[in-house]
Amino acid sequence: MANEILPDILQLVPAIDPVLNLRKAISDAVPGASLFCFAACCPDRLLDCHLLQLCRDKQLNVYLEAPNTRDFQFHPCPANWRCLVCQDFGDLKQYSIMTAQGFPLAPVARHIEKPILALGQFAGYRKLAFETPRKLYPLLYQHPDYAGILIAGIPLSQCLQARFAPMEDWALLWKEIFHRLAPHIQLPAFQATLHTAWEREDILPEQAGNDCLKELFGFLESSILYREDGCLKVAEGFSSRIAADGSQLWRASERSDCVVEVAAAFAINAILEKQTRYAEMAEEIIARILCDPAQRALSPQDPCTGQFSFYDNVPVYYSSGNAKCALLLACTQKLAPDTDQRAREILRIMLSLLRTTGKNGMRRSSFVVPDSFYEHNWDVFAGENWINLCPHRQAALWSLFLAAWKLTGYRPFLEKASSGIEMLMETYPDVEWTNGYSAELAKMLQPLAFLCRIEPTQRHQQWLNLVCQDLIDRMDDCGAVRETLGNPARGMYPPPASNDAYGKSEASLIQKDGDPCCDLLYTQVFAFAGMHEAWLACHKPEYLHARNKMEEFLIRTRIVSASHPQFNGAWMRAFDFKLWEYWGSSADRDWGAWCIESGWINAPAAIAFTLKNSGQGLFDLLPPDNAWSSFLDEMREELQTVSPVDKNSPKAQRAILGNEN
Repeated sequence: MANEILPDILQLVPAIDPVLNLRKAISDAVPGASLFCFAACCPDRLLDCHLLQLCRDKQLNVYLEAPNTRDFQFHPCPANWRCLVCQDFGDLKQYSIMTAQGFPLAPVARHIEKPILALGQFAGYRKLAFETPRKLYPLLYQHPDYAGILIAGIPLSQCLQARFAPMEDWALLWKEIFHRLAPHIQLPAFQATLHTAWEREDILPEQAGNDCLKELFGFLESSILYREDGCLKVAEGFSSRIAADGSQLWRASERSDCVVEVAAAFAINAILEKQTRYAEMAEEIIARILCDPAQRALSPQDPCTGQFSFYDNVPVYYSSGNAKCALLLACTQKLAPDTDQRAREILRIMLSLLRTTGKNGMRRSSFVVPDSFYEHNWDVFAGENWINLCPHRQAALWSLFLAAWKLTGYRPFLEKASSGIEMLMETYPDVEWTNGYSAELAKMLQPLAFLCRIEPTQRHQQWLNLVCQDLIDRMDDCGAVRETLGNPARGMYPPPASNDAYGKSEASLIQKDGDPCCDLLYTQVFAFAGMHEAWLACHKPEYLHARNKMEEFLIRTRIVSASHPQFNGAWMRAFDFKLWEYWGSSADRDWGAWCIESGWINAPAAIAFTLKNSGQGLFDLLPPDNAWSSFLDEMREELQTVSPVDKNSPKAQRAILGNEN
């Protein structure tokens, strides 16, 4: 049998003689023998009444995967369902949660009183959070007519290739299977097909950071950039769903914030490391997206003129996404062939955001064209008393406005940023939060650091220090920022409150405070980049120490995989720093525990590593003070026109969240 089709367990324990023909193996077996029938080795796994009686008569011990019998009916279960340990099985404890993705389950048609493992929809981190769900599909169980036959509904022997998790729990399960069927065989340690570059206690070599950055840019170039119709494009990344071969769906669709973040990563590295090829790649992407009507509102009459849409031809304009894009474009302006024209394009985004930001310095999280403007036009939003004390929604906007003040000297930018930050800090620490409270702290570092650069008052430095210390308090010794939950009344996407709620909306990666999970998508990379800006703003030793520990954690946890080289150098969303494995409560409908976003995680990490190596921050890469003031009045006048919106026009297409195709 060729090595490539061998089940993982058979490759680990080649001494096993796998069943190739179930009928013959049972007929020829001596009394008391043990048989391993793996789906990959035995195409005909029909277990009829005659064979069952033979097993009983001979007292055989059998492990059988996905049997062919009328007792089993093909019926795939939903992809977001997980495994529940329904009874103690050796050292594997009842109510533990595991994942077995990729294979369609053939559930047993007969009633199984108490399975060992079952698939179902339920909440929890590593343990069941609520009552046992009523609807469970047996996954591993003893045959109801003969306990000596252990049946698996899917090929559990492929657990390594299919990247079942957590690895230590699957090792315990197989340890017990071998204890029951072949106690004389010692099961070797499991080796995951996808793992971290370094273990928690490894001593990092001096060049580890540079190697990490090199691998990261390799990932972005080989797995994220692609050409289509002659254009250099940027994929969003990879879906969280894992297939039976361990692969994940590639999300080729372009999402504007990811596009700009990836381009900016190459651009900033080109600026600081003199990488000419990276500069050319970055400018090709930026020049295209700035003039692409599918990605950007180009008409002066559009109420969101100048801003980037969420996805292609999806006229949803996010505040934070556009703010991040504009800031990064400003930091890379010097690469443009015409720097003045590029400055005007960026300033148009800044002013477009400013004119729809309320008097408190806070802006609605997004606008949809024309839906958001049926009742009144854009000019009404600038005067509204809008309050949204959520850093996830507002922090990037405040950073941008502070940068815009530096570039133009236009006081409303400073006033609105200062007003919003002050209102939030007056209510701090009881702020609104989205997917996790630690994520909100991480996102506040950048605007507070920028504010300290512009106005280094004692009050501003105290604000920055307060948030920095709260974040440091949540940092594990390894440098991972532990995700936490805030006031339940102020959480937008908290953990699921019931089993039925699991997988129905965006959600936190943890079920309760104390779960040892780090959110790289919303927290860790923001914290690393923000702590670097905080160090540059105030030069406190504790900021430097925290930044370096966060960097070390990222260096250690980058992905290495010989089987899946497309992931090498990247990070996924959820990492359990106790298991030292990518794991979390994958309740988030759209961005689950194993998703790989080109933006948000990987490109921003590349930017942060590059900046850290250079000893500079984003604030340092901005053009000089008042560099854009000469054409401010011209741009302001252009954006003062209020064009009527056709109130009879149909509603816009909504953002396609979780587009897996």
